[in-house]
Amino acid sequence: MSGLVSGYSGIIAPTNLVTNGAFRINQRGTFSTLTPVKVGDYVSDCWYVGANTNADYVEARNHSKQMQFTGYGKKGQRIEIQLKPRDNFGYGVIGDYNGSISPANSRWHYTTSWMTVLNEEGVDIQARFQGPYDLNDDLWHQDPLTLVKSGEIKQTTACINQSRGDNLTTGGFAFFILEEDGEFNVRFYHATCVTGAYKHPPNFVPVPYADDLVRCQRYY
Repeated sequence: MSGLVSGYSGIIAPTNLVTNGAFRINQRGTFSTLTPVKVGDYVSDCWYVGANTNADYVEARNHSKQMQFTGYGKKGQRIEIQLKPRDNFGYGVIGDYNGSISPANSRWHYTTSWMTVLNEEGVDIQARFQGPYDLNDDLWHQDPLTLVKSGEIKQTTACINQSRGDNLTTGGFAFFILEEDGEFNVRFYHATCVTGAYKHPPNFVPVPYADDLVRCQRYY
């Protein structure tokens, strides 16, 4: 990495804003086998069952590198896990032109999050992983929900821009919605979220190639 300009190594390997995104840390030792869950249960360090979970019956298991959810429910019901918030991920920490622009001028943070979803068996689902954000100050550029049919494995992504990243309302959440009545067996892998900051935000997310090239050129 020697000879690269300051900050370039961070672009090659950006910091992941998701705490315990691989579900490898489970100090409580809970849910090592399939166990019924209720809202508020911590299934892995920093991850807990979200209040929007309303399926008829849900069991969870922490496999150290993934979370598994089985059970049954009705069409439209939802299974969700939330990430404990991380405060102050914004100014001068990640992106932000190496911290050289003040919060008042570096207004826009863009986050992109992704997660792999395996629908091992059961009914089709719609899934998404949304990374950390400030509920009071974000403007959404949401990707559509990802349809994951029985037996499929897909990556779900979401992008948002937000006017501030200093007071997180949520650390992010992953969820899936049942497409029909029946049983489900779903696994989540590799929750990842990265961010950048722009003084003059682009009009679209993902960023248009021409705009992206201009920004890249400042590193050469």
